[in-house]
Amino acid sequence: MKYIITESQYTLLVENYLSWLKRRVNPESMKKYIMDGEINFPTLCDDFEDEFEYADNVIKWAVDDFLTSNEDSYLDEMYDEIHDLVVDWCKDWFGEYLFEIYRNTCPEEDYINESEHNTWYDELQKNRKLVAKLISKNTEGEISDFDFFVSYVTTGRPIIKIMLGVPGRVKRKYMDDGGIDQLLDNHTETIRQTISAAGYPELFKHSVQYQLI
Repeated sequence: MKYIITESQYTLLVENYLSWLKRRVNPESMKKYIMDGEINFPTLCDDFEDEFEYADNVIKWAVDDFLTSNEDSYLDEMYDEIHDLVVDWCKDWFGEYLFEIYRNTCPEEDYINESEHNTWYDELQKNRKLVAKLISKNTEGEISDFDFFVSYVTTGRPIIKIMLGVPGRVKRKYMDDGGIDQLLDNHTETIRQTISAAGYPELFKHSVQYQLI
């Protein structure tokens, strides 16, 4: 059954909802969605031309995720208006932060130069098996091996491709639980911290892609 409401009733409904929205949407409550948006675009240097395009996409993704998570709380008829309003708020709150993420991750000249090959890159290649053991320990054996290589894209910027070995029993476990991608979601930060703590934080100054094998 559909209900017909008057214009004044609709205006009151909108005002009440916007009041609720302002209480619900704030920098602290949106921070999680923005961080999830960052994770959703791991190859930002290749996917976006500049920091403005990157920030715009992360924020729109985050707002869509927020509204979808709270879909029982908003009016379908107002989705576009609410979406645009929250996007504008998030640009004010997180825009400069996301600009800096892009600028620090994607400098104008981004490449593995000779000095890097003589330091962290070559050292990590030599110590790859040791780092693999540390990753295996810190992920409780769910990641059993580690390797990496550099792939240069058409822009000349490198992507560090991290290859992660997964035992068959672990693959079967995660496939039964809903998908192998969850394994990577569970351990990405642990892997990053382990490699950095081993003495190679420079790796993450470049764009990184993970692949399970």
